[in-house]
Amino acid sequence: MDISTRNLRAFLTLVEHRNFTRAAKSFCLSQPAFSALVRSTEATIGIELIDRASPQFQLTRAGELFIELASSTLDHFDGRVRALQTHSLAVERVVVTAMVTLTYGVLPPILAAFQSDHRQVQLDLHVAHPNECIEMVEARQVDFAVTAVDAVASRLNVERLFREPFELVCGSEHPLASLHRVSVHHLTAYPFVHYKRGTMTRRLIDAAVHPAQIQVANEVEHVHTIRALVESGGGIGVIPAGMRSHFAGSRVVVKPIEGCALWRDIALVSHPARPLPPAAMCLASLIRRELGISTNHAETSNLENESRSSES
Repeated sequence: MDISTRNLRAFLTLVEHRNFTRAAKSFCLSQPAFSALVRSTEATIGIELIDRASPQFQLTRAGELFIELASSTLDHFDGRVRALQTHSLAVERVVVTAMVTLTYGVLPPILAAFQSDHRQVQLDLHVAHPNECIEMVEARQVDFAVTAVDAVASRLNVERLFREPFELVCGSEHPLASLHRVSVHHLTAYPFVHYKRGTMTRRLIDAAVHPAQIQVANEVEHVHTIRALVESGGGIGVIPAGMRSHFAGSRVVVKPIEGCALWRDIALVSHPARPLPPAAMCLASLIRRELGISTNHAETSNLENESRSSES
């Protein structure tokens, strides 16, 4: 049966005005054209809707019943169209968390490139410490995290992106500044600006010097605080290699640490129960590509049971 929404709307307009002339005017048609449209509706369904024998406007019994059918049909159709319009106009949202130091250098140009190519996507970036990043993934609050990992819950997906070594920082007048080679043993020989207790970086440093112990001069949360304290003669410290450029031009010397497994794995972490939407998949692929890891070779693993010593 070939009946259009225009037929249904014309009929309901006629019911509203109860007069062909006024209904035609409201429908922006001439009265003859409007009457023909109503008759075509009756012809299509094979039922008379208007009692034309009555001296006043009156619907037939079928016409009264047809009101409900026409109204419900148009309501359903209009509702689905509005939903489709809302979906097509909606801004897709990508929610990502990243550890603090990655937002100082590695990630910003990648995120800027993504937003330049996907202007319709709203990108929400939450900056946090590694443990907090993992907690947000576990709580399914984000699409994925880009963060350092050591022990990660087995139910999470972990794709290693790269391995970042740590480097020594000391004042330009410090005895270590003139050495050609710096080893992990030098870290315990002088007052040390250490990371806050409970942080992943602190655990890695303490494990690297074990069984010796760090001479803790200060405990801090941020790398830039380490720079300020080291410049002021408050001790030596350790920073991620990716932060080296942020120490350029300061009164601080940055040196590689030789002969030790002092590094951290940077990974893309997601929750298998939160599938990535298309835009988030695009961003994840861009991050892999820019960091030198292809999608096909991204290593998905559970780091919880791995031995760091066996990889060093």
